[in-house]
Amino acid sequence: MKIELLKEQDIPELQKMIVKVMQKSFVGFYPSNWIEDAISHQTIERLTQKQKNLHFYVLKERGKIRACGAIGGDYYGNTNEANLFSVYVDPDYQGKGYGRAIMEALEKDEYFTRANRIECPSSLNAIPFYYHMGYRHKNGELMCQYGEVYLEKFNK
Repeated sequence: MKIELLKEQDIPELQKMIVKVMQKSFVGFYPSNWIEDAISHQTIERLTQKQKNLHFYVLKERGKIRACGAIGGDYYGNTNEANLFSVYVDPDYQGKGYGRAIMEALEKDEYFTRANRIECPSSLNAIPFYYHMGYRHKNGELMCQYGEVYLEKFNK
């Protein structure tokens, strides 16, 4: 298992993995039209923008992407906050520690270590995972917007 920053040439493979996650892991949590809409936003162009503007990590095993996650600093101009984005684990590899490994890489990133608060938008199906990682509902309240639940973790 190897964790590295996302390379531009890996974006098409990453896109396929994210779509697979949405097609398999979101079923039962979201209506099919919502899933289709979410998938439509996972374009090569959007992932390329994230790769350029965030610290975007991928976990590879045998040269294949199995998990990913990104972190952005200067959250709305505030260097004391950071935001997690696009944390996904291939459904065939969930429950094997890959999500934890990606989160550990994100939590070692400079954006995380300098932040007092880290916000994490979560899909409904991923809430138990984030709770296990120490994230809680933002402001102690269940807040759901556009199908995402907002969680946070305080670092200091």
